Amino acid sequence: MNPNSMDVFALPVSAFDVSLLPESARSAGTKEFRDAVAAFFESWFRELGVNGQVVTTPETIHVTWARPGADPIETGIEMLRRGQVREGCQRLDLLRARFPDSVKLLLNLGMGWSDLGQLDRAIDVLRRVVALDPLNHRGRIALGVALGRQGDVAKALAELTRVVHEAPDD
Repeated sequence: MNPNSMDVFALPVSAFDVSLLPESARSAGTKEFRDAVAAFFESWFRELGVNGQVVTTPETIHVTWARPGADPIETGIEMLRRGQVREGCQRLDLLRARFPDSVKLLLNLGMGWSDLGQLDRAIDVLRRVVALDPLNHRGRIALGVALGRQGDVAKALAELTRVVHEAPDD
């Protein structure tokens, strides 16, 4: 992959987590909303050390930036590590379109959503991790935890038991 390539994605306005914005800017379509969304992504660009552009229409947020080698997935994971779980999940979710089969991205996104209590989303993503990498024990453990949090004890135990049998020393 060219390290100076452009990354571009479009996000439906309805898919943006408005709780990340100031309360006064949560009404989609307003100037305050557009300005707050631009500021959100500009802070992302600063962290990545890249130049970028955000254009918000009534239906879509269009984001474009040039990457001089920074790993955008790692920056989302770093946010999770710092306790910025909502922000990290938002960033990783946005990156899914560009990296749909990244086990690293999906595993961390699934664990983040599980921590946020968004268990259906977490379970869907963690099942994708296990489908992509059936021997990913961390993915199976995270899936088991999310299933347990959801109250599906039988499926949770099945996932956790499988890990114990496949990797008893892990």
